[in-house]
Amino acid sequence: IAYLTAIDNDVFKTANYGNQLRPFDYALSDLLKGLFNPSADLANLIEQAYLTCNPDDYVDDEAYLYVSRLEWPLIPVITAIFTDNGEQEYNQAMEKALLAHKEYYNNEDHEGANEGAIPLALTALAIIAKDVKGYKLTVDNGYIPAWLIDVTPPTEPS
Repeated sequence: IAYLTAIDNDVFKTANYGNQLRPFDYALSDLLKGLFNPSADLANLIEQAYLTCNPDDYVDDEAYLYVSRLEWPLIPVITAIFTDNGEQEYNQAMEKALLAHKEYYNNEDHEGANEGAIPLALTALAIIAKDVKGYKLTVDNGYIPAWLIDVTPPTEPS
């Protein structure tokens, strides 16, 4: 994680598809890196992510559908996790994000895609919510297995 959080956004700009990246992509990258940096100004990073959610940046319908259903919904989830007493808000944001995930992958163009089986970003955020705040995911869903969140490490035989 330390190595990944140290990667500068300039690396993305020079990547093969760097010319396709939008301001939101960089803001989301900064926000996700900030989750693992104790000195990060999360309020500012969250604000920047919200401010860069601009539908006009996505002229391609598929790119807009992807970002609006799978990436933009991450921001309210992150906001709720780092809000004091935000467990109810967290579950509401997760419910909306999971519905958007379902909407994206129930489309005939994406149906059956392996990436749709388990939403990795939302699963990771559910684990962070539990580990950092003790928040329990109460949303009934078929996407995030409880055993991935409520992991009980094996114990040494006595």
